[in-house]
Amino acid sequence: DSAIVAAEENLRVQMVGYQVQQTTSLDVIDAQLGVGRARIQRAQAAHDFVVALARLLHVSGRIEDMPDYIDQGERIAP
Repeated sequence: DSAIVAAEENLRVQMVGYQVQQTTSLDVIDAQLGVGRARIQRAQAAHDFVVALARLLHVSGRIEDMPDYIDQGERIAP
C-alpha cells in the first residue's frame, strides 16, 4: 500500500502548499484524484487476486477451500 501512502503524502504536501499560496487548487484536486486512483488500483488488484485464486482452486478441484483462503486474507489485510 505504499502507493496509497505516497499519494496521501502528496495530497498533504499540496494542501500545505495551497495554504501558503505555493500550489493551486488544481494541484490539490489532482492530488485528491491521485489518492482515489491509488485506492482503486489496490481494490482492482485485490479483486484480480481473488478471481485468479478462485480459478486456480476450481481447476485444481479444490474450490471448496475458497472460504478458508478468504478468511485467512481478512486476518492479514489492514
